[in-house]
Amino acid sequence: MHTSVVKRLQVRMDEQDLYFPNDRYQFLPRGGYTILFRKILDHPNITLSLDTEFTRNLGREFGQVFNSMPIDEYFEFSLGELPYRSIKFHTRNEMGNIPAISVTNFTDDSPFTRETTWNALPGNPTKPANRLFITKEEPCDYKENGMERYYPVRAADNRHTALYLRYKELADRDQRMCFIGRCGTYQYLDMDQVINQSLQNVRSWLSIEMSIRTPVRSGKNRKL
Repeated sequence: MHTSVVKRLQVRMDEQDLYFPNDRYQFLPRGGYTILFRKILDHPNITLSLDTEFTRNLGREFGQVFNSMPIDEYFEFSLGELPYRSIKFHTRNEMGNIPAISVTNFTDDSPFTRETTWNALPGNPTKPANRLFITKEEPCDYKENGMERYYPVRAADNRHTALYLRYKELADRDQRMCFIGRCGTYQYLDMDQVINQSLQNVRSWLSIEMSIRTPVRSGKNRKL
């Protein structure tokens, strides 16, 4: 593991058990993330299409596309492949008491990095009683996990960053295509950062659209 990964979290000597203890706001959606996204997608202006095979022609019918797919895959790896890490999730259920801590991080030589007991999170009651649902995370190369990309891999010599920037130059030529998220911008981003990045991109696009559609009135000033 590269030392930069360890630097993501501050080493603390107190009994603080929060993931980001210095953040002002820390919360989980009431009812869980599934209900949150269902409510978002239930908006009358949102149409959800699943099981739709991607083609480059899909974006031509829209004025603006916010694309979260891997940027190198979009350009058919024409400049080379960007490396990614993935995660295999091993979930089991067993009988037991709900632990006081929901997440355990492993620092040993095992292939697993983290274990989450979902029943220990707020708003996740055990049904039936004493039935626990536990997931272990195993890092791997994305090619070993159905091409599911989770984290960009940054080399110490910045060659991967340089390759991404070459892809970004290609992307910038199409003003209707905006790449977002970890795979689109080849960055390690937390959830709040991804949401903020996406909102900022949408606000920027809306601002430009409004300036184009709003007529500019001109005329001579008159004294009354």
